[in-house]
Amino acid sequence: MLAAMVEGGEGKCRMGLSNISSHMRVHLLLYITHVTYTSCVLVSPSGGALRQNVFWLLPQKDRTGRAVLIFNMRYMDLRLCSLMEYQQAGAYLMQTAIASRQTQERGVTVIMDLHETSMTLLRSLNQKDVKRAVSMWQDAFPCKIGRIFVLNLGTVTARICKSALGFLNKKTQSRIVFLAPKKVSVLHAVTPKALLPKTLGGDADMDSYWCMYVEQQLQNESEARQQAYVSAAGQRGFSCWGA
Repeated sequence: MLAAMVEGGEGKCRMGLSNISSHMRVHLLLYITHVTYTSCVLVSPSGGALRQNVFWLLPQKDRTGRAVLIFNMRYMDLRLCSLMEYQQAGAYLMQTAIASRQTQERGVTVIMDLHETSMTLLRSLNQKDVKRAVSMWQDAFPCKIGRIFVLNLGTVTARICKSALGFLNKKTQSRIVFLAPKKVSVLHAVTPKALLPKTLGGDADMDSYWCMYVEQQLQNESEARQQAYVSAAGQRGFSCWGA
């Protein structure tokens, strides 16, 4: 059903969305995001925003059993990828995280590291950009955001965060923890230092790990898509290779 709606184009997707439950609608939107973003990654010479280190999905859960997603704002470069592409990368990794039943039940810990964020980037963001990003994280996924840690606030980033809070419901606001650089030990109490990058006082070499992770993800996605094409062609009674 999902694949048929996606293949039918935007019009059919909209008609289909009006006829399914809200829970099913969430899964459909995740499926569309996954297919759309994966397609972009596979055809992009640079591998898309997934390669840019803006988001890291840690290989293990934190002490509460939640998946951990790190947002490194300093790596965002709108000359390389659009804001939407970065948001798609984040959505793709969230979709990857919630494939785990444990994550669906216990949720996700989000760590926002704002140190060394470019002033040029900050000044380029407007209210619509902030609202769109906030809405994506707050409403789009069938799992809860267990905790949001915000580190290294500066004058401008504090102003943006204050604006973002206005778009969040009270329940989500209550899960946000603002940490000064000297209070990073609070983060270590939740996520072991062995898992965290060195920029957050941890021991992990995330730059090297992330490069290998992305390459493996791209290879897995490519093989899965190829297998799907072969399977679909077999069901229709002909070979996708023209044999």
